[in-house]
Amino acid sequence: MRTTLRHRLSSFADHRFSESAATEFAHWCRQTRRQLAEEHNGDSALTVLAESYTASALLRRESSGYFYRADFPTADPAPTGLRTVARYNQADDAVSVELVANASKAPTSVMS
Repeated sequence: MRTTLRHRLSSFADHRFSESAATEFAHWCRQTRRQLAEEHNGDSALTVLAESYTASALLRRESSGYFYRADFPTADPAPTGLRTVARYNQADDAVSVELVANASKAPTSVMS
């Protein structure tokens, strides 16, 4: 399972990324997760992580980090100050992702 996931994810790290392939891969992750037996819980968690990576790449319209998107080959300055947050709802077996503002650090004061 891990080798299969690694191979499938690596194809998104270069010019082969496409929205249709990424959407199909996310679907494969969900289907595979539903078919895994209880004793393969670690592999199930890996499919959640892989689907989260894929959903994050689909959300961001840029090449940034792990994923290269030929349809958006450069970094987009618009999401500066934003980070991608992925959540998994086990009851619904659903991964969701969103862009959220980075938490600003409270100013630190120096006492003399």
